[in-house]
Order: sequence, then structure tokens, then C-alpha cells
Amino acid sequence: MTKLRECYPAIFFSVVLTLIFLSGTSTALAQGRRGLTPISRSQFRLHNENKWSESATLNSALSTHCKIVSLQGVLGNLTHKAQALSGNSKPLPAAKIAFRWDAADDKDSRWFPQGVTGSGDASQSGLVANRQLIAVSWHFNELLAFGAADQGARVSFIDITKPGIPRYQHVLFVESFKDKLGPNFRALKFHAGGMVWYGDYLYVADATVGLRVFDLTKIMQVDPGKTHEIGRNGKGQYHAHDHVYILPQVNCYRLHSKSSKLRFSSLSLDRSTKPPSLISGDYKVLSRRGKLLRWGLNNKSHRLEGKADIKPIEAYEMGQSRVQGVLSWKGQFWMASSGLRPRLRTGRPRSKIHARPWVLGPEDLYFDCGSSLLWTATEFPRRRYILAVPLPGLEERKSVKPGR
Repeated sequence: MTKLRECYPAIFFSVVLTLIFLSGTSTALAQGRRGLTPISRSQFRLHNENKWSESATLNSALSTHCKIVSLQGVLGNLTHKAQALSGNSKPLPAAKIAFRWDAADDKDSRWFPQGVTGSGDASQSGLVANRQLIAVSWHFNELLAFGAADQGARVSFIDITKPGIPRYQHVLFVESFKDKLGPNFRALKFHAGGMVWYGDYLYVADATVGLRVFDLTKIMQVDPGKTHEIGRNGKGQYHAHDHVYILPQVNCYRLHSKSSKLRFSSLSLDRSTKPPSLISGDYKVLSRRGKLLRWGLNNKSHRLEGKADIKPIEAYEMGQSRVQGVLSWKGQFWMASSGLRPRLRTGRPRSKIHARPWVLGPEDLYFDCGSSLLWTATEFPRRRYILAVPLPGLEERKSVKPGR
């Protein structure tokens, strides 16, 4: 029975890949390849829940029991060692940097890597705490956890200052609250499909909700151990599903009830605009009508530009299906699509889309403009890579025929 259960993830992913192939083939036959098409931005809207003050009060109370260590504390305790790759071991020959998670995280069929960002988003210098960092979000797949409770979502901070010896640490996303016994927290259960690090804030995509915001100066340390416990237990101890660190939410930008339907599946930061802007992608399996939106950011507060209701400053239909990552730089856009024939497509609005082969199981995109490297992560167990490819080599080029 144990051996059979060990085969479940492989069987599951074989089925998933087959369905992806079939859906991609039928879609390609039914629709021709289109590029980015501008559409009305007024139909989309986010509501600022404005929980900044309320969250500050709750997180302050929680910090009397769980010590605030901030990002500096996490960087001083990077207990996981990733494996740097070179030569034929790299998933793409063009990759300048590539590595894999440690053995346990690489094969874990419960946690799946999703969003990617880094210190190049956070700071114009490209460094945070004098280090070059990558951050990757994960979501917990309850379907493949064989009865284990949904542990929510987390972020991993990876120090790549020395690319040959990358080290990292996991931090669990949580939401603070107060009950009869005092401060407490719960896991946040969402897909975390995309992520942007801007200033001290992490913006994390919640597919059906919108954008969740976390403040990296509020990272807290909890009691170790207790895989199945979350929050305060009967002994007054605080646990986070065996994570040592937690990151409480500080605000949420929720999809407005009057907004057109939209999924927040991927995120990136465009530092070529003044001020920098947020790009969100809308994943669709069968339809090529997924939306790509640009949102304004305030360069001083590092929050979304606007008050109660916030509209995007640009809106497009992507003309592609299965888009897992989106990126914009100097008026050009990149879209990473999954499937048995993954593609990285690029082009400008109202122009022909060009494509090239991409890595299997691609997720979010992150561009470090200081190094001119385009980063992504892959999600399939035992094939989990974090890699960077020079963006100048990914400019517009010969287009790929529809269906490829």
C-alpha cells in the first residue's frame, strides 16, 4: 500500500500533463494565434480593504508572544542548501544561473513552487541587506497530502549572493486575529501564484481574491516542531506547521464585486515605468482571452496608487492560453505558457507574437534589470528548478506556428 501511495503523485501528474496536451491541441485548432489586444480598463476594479491600522494593532499584540526578527533574522538562519547546476544538468542551455531545491523540497508532493520575485524588484540597487536574494512562493496541495490538513502558503528566501552555494529558509504566510485567550494566527490558504517584492512589501496573488500584502519588517519567530499545529496551542505555545518563521498579512486588495471576472494568477514588477508598475496575469486553461493588467504604484509608500477603489492603468487580452507568468519591460511583454510544449512568448500590443521553447512546468516571471536576467521557477516534483536567462537573448524573434 505504501509503494502504491508513493506512485500517486507520478500518476496524478501523468494525467494532468495528458489533459494539458489535449486542451492545448484543441484550443490551437479552434483559434488562431493572436497578440496583445488593448481592452477597456474601466471594467476592472480592486477594493482597498485598508486594513493597515487594524493589522498593525493585531500584529503588535502577537509580537508580544512571537518575537519580530524581520528579514534580517531569517537571513541569519538559512538552514536549507540548494544545489547549483551547471553544464548539461541545467534545464535550459541558455540559463546563466540554475539550481534545485534540497532533496526533500524537490520531491515534496504537497508543496508546489509558484511565484518568483527578488531583491531586484525590492530595491533599485538590486540588493537587500547587501545581498542578492530570490523569493519563491509555494502553495500546499491538499489533494496530494493524503489526509493532511491544508497548511496554506509560504515563501522561501534564497541567498544567491554566491550563486554556487545558494541557501534558503521557508516562512509561512499567516493572518493574525484575537480570540478569548489573546493574540493568535491562522494559515492563509491560497494559491500564491505570483509575487512582487517592492520596498518592504510582498504582494502575493490570490487567484480568486486579489492581492494580499505582507510586510517583511514583521516576520516573527515561533516555536519549532509540531507539523500538525497552527497558532496557539493549549500550552500557550505558537506553532506554524513546523515552520520556524511566520509572515502576517497587513492588507488586501480584493476584486471588487462590480468588477469583471478576473483571476490573479501571476505578478511582476516593471521598473522601466516611472514610477514602477505592477503587472498581473489571468490564467485560463482553454480560452485565449486571459487578461494582462498594469496597476499603478506609489513610489514613496510602495502601495497601490489609489484610495478605496483602484482601476488598472492598462488592460489587454493576451491571446494566449495557460499563461503562468507575465512580464513587461520598456513596452515589450513576455508571457510564459505551460503544457507539453511550454513557450515563452513576447511582443508588443497590436503586434505579432513571437515564441521560443521554454522550460517544462514554468511558473511566474521575475526580471532583475540590474543583471538583465529573467528568472522563473518550475513546479513539478523531482523537476523543480529556479533558473535565470539573459533577457537580451529573449527579444522578439521568429514566430512559432499556432499550436506550438
